[in-house]
Amino acid sequence: MFEAGPPPDPKTNAEKCQDMLNSDTVWTALVCNEEMNQMTTAARGMGGDFYWPPTYPRGTKSFKDTLAIDPDPLGGVCADPEGIFGFPPRDQYDSWATWLDDYYGGIRILSRSNIVLSNGLLDPWSSAGVYRPNAYPSREHASSDSVEVQNITADGSIVALTLDLGGHHLDLMFSSDDDPPCAKIARGIEDNHITKWIADWKEQSITT
Repeated sequence: MFEAGPPPDPKTNAEKCQDMLNSDTVWTALVCNEEMNQMTTAARGMGGDFYWPPTYPRGTKSFKDTLAIDPDPLGGVCADPEGIFGFPPRDQYDSWATWLDDYYGGIRILSRSNIVLSNGLLDPWSSAGVYRPNAYPSREHASSDSVEVQNITADGSIVALTLDLGGHHLDLMFSSDDDPPCAKIARGIEDNHITKWIADWKEQSITT
């Protein structure tokens, strides 16, 4: 007697893909396909977060870097044996996946302008935030009623704010009476910068 195998799956690839999107959200597909910088959240304990021991050596910056050490660092996250999401084989990386960084510059932003970046220290993702080189913020010197402002570019056209009691995107949420003072201060700084950008653009438009 032969053991019968599982019946064929009647679902189409499109239906399977939709099921995966419903369960994992589109974020997984974007991260796994585009090799977004957030992919390196698999690399932990390297000095920018509370994880220990480190999972990868310092200097790990991309998914390609992790593959050189671990051929399947995110197999549980990006596993797609049927190729529905279009992930490359797990021992490779997608050579087209870095186009976002190539086109927009990634973290090489010193030639850009008019950007306000914010980092909330209660946000576990803040370790991947933008700061001046070797100028990570310290909670010991932070205060909930103040915001640290770092000039990322010499002319101050790109700045990074640090909110001691800031969570993920707190300053971009609707205001609330429960907001810590640092969130209100950060919104004021952001508003001032945006107002200045608009005024500068209007002045340039008139003169040209």
